[in-house]
Amino acid sequence: DNRPFFAFICFHAVHYPLGLIPEYAEPYTDITDKTKKNYYSNITAIDAAVGRLRGALRESDLSENTLLWFCSDNGPNLKGDSEAGPGSKGPCRGCTGQLSEGGIRVPGLLEWPEGISRPRVVDTPVVTSDFFPTFVDLAGGKLPARPYDGISLVPLLKGEANSFDRNICFSTRGWLAIQNEKYKLVRPKGKTSSFELYDMEGDPRETKNIAAAHPEITRGLRTTLEAWIEECEASERGEDYIEENEHAQ
Repeated sequence: DNRPFFAFICFHAVHYPLGLIPEYAEPYTDITDKTKKNYYSNITAIDAAVGRLRGALRESDLSENTLLWFCSDNGPNLKGDSEAGPGSKGPCRGCTGQLSEGGIRVPGLLEWPEGISRPRVVDTPVVTSDFFPTFVDLAGGKLPARPYDGISLVPLLKGEANSFDRNICFSTRGWLAIQNEKYKLVRPKGKTSSFELYDMEGDPRETKNIAAAHPEITRGLRTTLEAWIEECEASERGEDYIEENEHAQ
């Protein structure tokens, strides 16, 4: 069967609650911390599953022209900036459920032998919302005219671009954020919380709030973020899908 295919594979691991996976726990018999042992067995299970997937693609002669994209959905489940958990967010602030870098910056791995001939590292920020436009672009399709959070990353994959002049917006659990390659504006949980501005090139760990020193940048990013929120609310009301709704009726 030579038809193109798409598969979206989600693992429950390593989300809580964690249980020990005995067949993948043997390498960790000397670890006495039960939570860590469970966590590591889950990571090893994911590793084995991805290995089986890659093996099946090779056995089916599909590996060369199949784009395999692996990433996490958020940072580790810790308690703020403490390391009271088995995961790690490195030197970043925050954790899952927050919009500091420790909550949203995750590694992404992409394998596509026919499309990417040499290994390379890309530092420009991308987001999972980019996946859909990218896949449609690679398949030669066209997106309907309506707002989209993501963009096609095909120029990045093909080595035709190293960065994008755009903002990435987030909203979760009362937190708000907007980020580009240079700046990040974030409002911690709570409508009365103040917006904080960080220089992501000079201060990627978000240690120095420079909002007061750059009020014009803060205002501009906040205006863009608020416009994005209005777009999202319009989408939730179905206003971006009027044509489809009329056809459905």
